[in-house]
Amino acid sequence: MRRFISAVVLCIALLVLGLFFFRPATRAEGNPLANLLEMPAPPPPNPGFRITAGERDEKFFDKKNPPNDDAPTDDLLTYWKYQNQFDPKFAYAIKPSEKTVGRLMDEIEKKPEMLSELLGVMPEGKDTAEFVKRLYDDEVSKRSFDPSWRSETKKWLTYHSPYFSDELAQMAEQAADTKEYVTNQDEVLALARVDWERARPLLDRMLGNSDQPIAQTLARWAYYQHALAVNDSLDIDKYRKELQETVENKNLQPGNRDLAMDALVESGDFPGRDDWYYSLLEDETLYELKVNGQVYTGLTTMLNHSPPDKYVEKMIELAGSSNPTVRNAAVKNLSALIDNIKTPEIVTALLPWLEDPKWAKDTSGTRSKLVYALRNFAIPESVPGLIAMLNEKEYVEVETTANANVAVNRPPTNTGGTVNPVSKTQITYPYRSAAIMALEKQRSPLAVGPLRQLLSVVEEWERPGLVRTLLVSNGFSIPEQIDGLEEAAKAMAQTEQNANSANAVSETSVDVASNPQLSLRMLIGTQLTTIEDVSEELVAATINRISLLDKRNPAAAAALRQIVQNWKGAAINSLLLRDLKNGKGTAEGIVKLLIIRKELREKQFNEITDASGGSPLGLGITACLLEDVNGYDALLDGDNVEAKTALLGCARLIRAPLPLQKVAVNLQSPNKLLALAAERYLETEDSAEARRLVLARHPNEARILGARVSFMSDENVTTDFSTLARDLFTSVNEAFLALPAYYFYSYSANDFLAAERKLQKEVKENQDLIGIYAYNNNFVRIYRDRTVFSWQDDPARYRERVLDPAEFEGFKNFLIAQRVDELPPFLSGCQSCEEKELVMVGRNGGRRVFLKADAPPPFFVELENIFAEFRRQPAQIHYYLEKDVPGLEVLFADENYKAATVWKNGDDFRLLIDDASLRKKAEKEAEEKQVEPTDNVDETELTEAKKAEMEKLARENEKLARQQEYASYVWYRFDRTRLLETTAQPPGIEFVPTFDGLAVQPGEQPWKARAANLEVRADSDGLYKITGGRLAKIRAGYYTDPLVTANGRWAIAVKYTESEEDYGGTLVRVNLLTNKEFKVKIESEYQVPEPVAFLPALNKVLIFNSYGEGEGEGELQPDQRDGQFYLLDADTGIVQPAPGESRPLLQQTFRPLQPRGGVPDEFWAVLPDREKELTRFGVYNARTLVFKPLIVVPRIVFTSMDVWVDEPENKFYFVYEGQLLALPLPKAK
Repeated sequence: MRRFISAVVLCIALLVLGLFFFRPATRAEGNPLANLLEMPAPPPPNPGFRITAGERDEKFFDKKNPPNDDAPTDDLLTYWKYQNQFDPKFAYAIKPSEKTVGRLMDEIEKKPEMLSELLGVMPEGKDTAEFVKRLYDDEVSKRSFDPSWRSETKKWLTYHSPYFSDELAQMAEQAADTKEYVTNQDEVLALARVDWERARPLLDRMLGNSDQPIAQTLARWAYYQHALAVNDSLDIDKYRKELQETVENKNLQPGNRDLAMDALVESGDFPGRDDWYYSLLEDETLYELKVNGQVYTGLTTMLNHSPPDKYVEKMIELAGSSNPTVRNAAVKNLSALIDNIKTPEIVTALLPWLEDPKWAKDTSGTRSKLVYALRNFAIPESVPGLIAMLNEKEYVEVETTANANVAVNRPPTNTGGTVNPVSKTQITYPYRSAAIMALEKQRSPLAVGPLRQLLSVVEEWERPGLVRTLLVSNGFSIPEQIDGLEEAAKAMAQTEQNANSANAVSETSVDVASNPQLSLRMLIGTQLTTIEDVSEELVAATINRISLLDKRNPAAAAALRQIVQNWKGAAINSLLLRDLKNGKGTAEGIVKLLIIRKELREKQFNEITDASGGSPLGLGITACLLEDVNGYDALLDGDNVEAKTALLGCARLIRAPLPLQKVAVNLQSPNKLLALAAERYLETEDSAEARRLVLARHPNEARILGARVSFMSDENVTTDFSTLARDLFTSVNEAFLALPAYYFYSYSANDFLAAERKLQKEVKENQDLIGIYAYNNNFVRIYRDRTVFSWQDDPARYRERVLDPAEFEGFKNFLIAQRVDELPPFLSGCQSCEEKELVMVGRNGGRRVFLKADAPPPFFVELENIFAEFRRQPAQIHYYLEKDVPGLEVLFADENYKAATVWKNGDDFRLLIDDASLRKKAEKEAEEKQVEPTDNVDETELTEAKKAEMEKLARENEKLARQQEYASYVWYRFDRTRLLETTAQPPGIEFVPTFDGLAVQPGEQPWKARAANLEVRADSDGLYKITGGRLAKIRAGYYTDPLVTANGRWAIAVKYTESEEDYGGTLVRVNLLTNKEFKVKIESEYQVPEPVAFLPALNKVLIFNSYGEGEGEGELQPDQRDGQFYLLDADTGIVQPAPGESRPLLQQTFRPLQPRGGVPDEFWAVLPDREKELTRFGVYNARTLVFKPLIVVPRIVFTSMDVWVDEPENKFYFVYEGQLLALPLPKAK
C-alpha cells in the first residue's frame, strides 16, 4: 500500500509540471497570438436568464439562518432539501415556518415526485398527513414514479399518521428487551403519537413487566411524550423524574440509561435541564456507554440534538476543569463538535492535548481530529504541540509472513503442522502526516528545524507535503528555492522537447524508471509551482534567473516564465508587462494580465503605458488592458498587422466593443492570422451584422455560429481551460463568479460537434433540403415541398412524419416571437444537468442556442412541449440500417407492448410480450404483499427467533420480487401483423419460470440442470436432486448455478463457504450416484469460475471465469462479460483452456442455441460488438468451437437469445429494444 501511495504522489508531482507547462497541440509554437486565438472567449450576457450558483456556499445551509418566507423558490427548495437529510432521531433538526411549508407544498403539488426529498422537514399534523396521503393515493393508482417513492411515502404515513396504524401496531407489539437494548423502539413511539388509545394497552403491559426493564423505560418515554402533547403537568413531572432517575442509576444497564437520556433530550427542553445535564458530567460511568460492544452517544446526545453552538462556551469552560472526569466529558463533547463548528475557540481549548496525550481520554481517535482541525486555523500557540506530535511514537504488533513463505518453498512433508505467523513490534508515527499539514497552515519559523530533520526519514509519499510546509514556513533559502525552480523548469523544457506532438497535453518525459524518487531540488521546484503567494525576494531572484536563462537556456527561461504566471503580486505583473514590451509575452501571461486589467490600471498604470511603447504585441494588448476605445480605433486605422492581430485577439476575450466595419476590412487581409483574428472577433461579437459578415465569407459551408459555455474553435472543444476561463469570464461579467471552475468544461462538446457535422453534411449534400432544426433528438427538416418531423428514441432507429402546414407555422411563429436568431446561451449553475442545444442550419449557415442549467428557462420548456406534441401523432418507424442491409422488415412495434423474445415453428409463430399495464399491476400487488423489515436493526440485539423471522420475511420478499419480475410477460400468437390470442410458453423455452410445490424452486436457467430423468436444484442451504417428483437433499452448503452432464452422473456447481481455507466461492463436481463432492482446480486471480454449458460433441463442460465485474457496473448482459473459458472433464476433473470461440455459448440463458437444420453440432448464433455498435450473425460449431459470420447487422446490438431462424422461409427474426424485426437469411457457405 505504501509503495502504491508513493507512486501516486510521485505521479501527482510530475503532473504538476504539466499543469503549468503543456499547451494544447493545436497552438502554434512560439506564436502567442495564434495561441491567444485558441483561448475560449466569454459568451454574451443573457438578460432574460439570471446566472445563479450551482453549488451553494456552506453558510447558505446554516441552520440558524433559514431563508425567509418570501425567499426565491429555488432558495427554499435547495435549503430545505438539504435539511431533509438530518433525521431528528440522530441530529439537531429544524422545521420550516407555516408559510414556508405552504410554499413547499405548492411546489410539491406541481412536481409530486419531489415529496420524497422534503418529507423529513414536513411538520406533524392532520393537514400534512392528508396532503401526503392524497399524493400517495394518486401515485398508487397511476404508478408514475420509482417504487422507492411509494415505499418511502407509505413509511412516512405509517409513522406520522393514523392511516396505517394497523401495520404500525403489529410491529409495535413485537417490542421487547433483547440482550442489552430494546427492539421496535420507533414503532412504539410512533404508535403512541398517532393512535394513543391503541398504544396505551401495549404501554401498560410494557410498564408493568419488570422482567423487561429497558422496555419499561421505552414505555415511560412514550407516556412522557404523550403528557407533553396533552400538557398534563402531573404526568410530565412524574415521567420526567423517572427518566432522570434511570439516567442517574449507575446500577442499570448502559442501554437502559442511554435510552432514558434519548427520551429526555429528544422530547425537548425543560426547566433546569442544563444544570441537571452538567451534573451528569461528573459521573464517570456515563462517559462511555457500551451496548453490545458498541459505544452509544450517552452524554453527547444533548449536544447532537441542540443548536451547534449552544453548549460550546460551557464545554470550553469545563475543559479547563481540575476534575478529570468532568474534563474528559467536556473534551469528548468538544471533539464531537469540532467538525461542524468552524471556529478556532474549540481548537484552542483542546491545545493542551497536543503535548500531553494523557490530558484527556481518547477513545476513538478524537485527538487526531484536533490535529486535522488545525489545517483550517492559524493558531500560533499550537506550534509547540504540533512539533511534539511529529515524533510521537506508537508501538504496534504486526504479523510477518516470512516463515510462511519459507514453508511454501519447502518440499511437502507429512508432519501435518501449521505455519504460525511471527509477530514483531513496529514503531509508527500516527500523527506525523497530519501534523505536517497542520504546520503548513501555521507557517511558523519555529517548525523549520524539526521539519528539516524529517526530510531524510519520512515516507516517500510524505515528502511533497513536508517540502511544501517548509516552503511556506521559510524553511528553504532563496538560493535553494531558485535552484529548485530552475531544475523543474529544465525538466519541463526537456519534456516539451521530447514529447510527441500528438500527446503533448498528457505526457511527461521525466524519467521515472531511472529516477524512482524526485530529488529535493525537484520537489522544491514542483511545490513552488503550486504556491500562489510567494515572497518578493523569491520573485525578484526568479526574475533575475530568467534574465540569465534567456541567454544560456531560452527553453528553460520560457518554462520558468510559465511557472511564475501562477504566482501573484506586483513584481510578477511587472515581469509580464516587461515581456509584453519586449515581444516575449505568452498567451497564458497575456490572459493573466487581462484577468487583472482593472487592478493593473489602478496600481501599475505607468507600466502598462510603458509596455505600449515597445513591441507591436505590447501595443495591441495594452489597448485591451486600458480598455481605451480611442486606442482601439487608432490601431484598427493603422497599418501595424501584428498590433491589430493582438488587439483583435484580446478584444474577443474581454468582449471589447470594436467598430464592426473596421474589423471586417481585415477579413480580406493577406495575413492569414490577422484575417482569422478578425473572423474570431466577429464570431464572439455575435450580433446579427457580425454573423452576416462571417457567413458571407463561408458561402454554402453550413457554418454554425453561437456560443456554448464559451466561444471556442472546433479543434479545441475538448481542451480543458476551465480554471482560466472562469477567472477571465468573471472579469467580463461578475455573474460568472457564481459558477464553479469545472462548469466551463463541456463534457458533451465532442458529441455536439459530431452531431453538428452530420447535419452540415446532410444539408450541403441534399439540394432539396432547405434547412434543419435539431434539438435533443428531435429534427424538423424543411424541404421544398414539405416539412418532415422525426425523432430518435434509440440510436438505431427513428420515427418520421410530415408536419401539417399549420403545425410548422405554429413552430416557426414561436421561434420568431422568441427572436431565436438573437438568443445567447442560457447558462446557470448546475451539478449534474444535461447540456442541450437547439441547432438551426441551412447551406448558407446557421446558429446554435445552448442550455446548461438545472432549471430550463421558459423558451426551452415550451420548445420541449412543442416537440412532445409533435411526437403524439402517428409516425412511421425507420431503422438506419435500412440503407445498408436490404430486406429489413419491422413486424411489431407498440409503445405499450414490448417484444421480449421470439419463437417459430412452421406456422406456429409466438411472441413474448412485456405488457406495461401488467407490470404496473404486478408492482402494485407486490408492494401490497411485501412487508417492510424494521429499519436500523442491530443484529447483535436480535434473538434467534427474531433472526429466523427476518430470514423468513426476506425469503418471502425475494419470492414476491421474482414473481413480480416475470408477471408482466405473456406469450401471444402472432400473424406477422398483429398479436392474436395469448398462448402457452413454447416447448424448450424457459423465459418465464414455472413454480411448483417443492420446497426449493428452480434457478434462473433450469434447463441446464436437467438430464437423464433427474433435475438438480440449489439454494443457500444445500444441493438437491429431484427424481420421480421427489426432492432429496444430497449436499449441505450454499450452492448456486448447478449444471448436469448429459448422462446424469455429474452436477457442476459453485459452492460458497466462509471457512478460512476456502473463503468465497469454489467450483465443485458432485457425483450424483454417490453424492461425493470434488473441488475443481482452476488457478485464477479473478472471480469464481462458473459452469456455462455441457458440450455433448466433446463430452466436456464449458467453464467461464470472469475477469471481474465490479460494483457499480450494474448487471451485465452475457455478451458484455469478459473472461477466460475452460473445458472440464467431469469424470476426471481435468481442466484445460478452451480453444477457439466460446462466447456464443455464454449467451445461453432461458434456452440453448437454436440448432441448424440437418447439420450436427451447428447452431445459429450471433456475436454482438457493443463498442462498434454492430452484430455479426452466423453459424456456430460446438465441436470445433468456431463461429462463422454470415452477415454484419450495423447500428444494432442483440444476442443469440433474441434471434430465431426460419430456414424454410429463408428468414431470421430478432428482437431489438421491444420491437420485432426480420432480415433475409444469408446462405451459409
